[in-house]
Amino acid sequence: MLRVIIVLAGLPEPECNDNVFDENGRFLARGDLVYPEYTLLQFTDDDLLDPAALAARITRRLRARGW
Repeated sequence: MLRVIIVLAGLPEPECNDNVFDENGRFLARGDLVYPEYTLLQFTDDDLLDPAALAARITRRLRARGW
């Protein structure tokens, strides 16, 4: 559902099930949906209740990181 919200909002498509590394190349986690060049965000089911607010939050974070 999150990926659908992101795509329908016209945001860049995230990579699926991608590894996340720190600045030293150490493995941190495997993210379900990842923007490796921008940022890390975490979501819960409650965030899906307001798709417009969720898309706005993602947009703000991406723009703050240079999108």
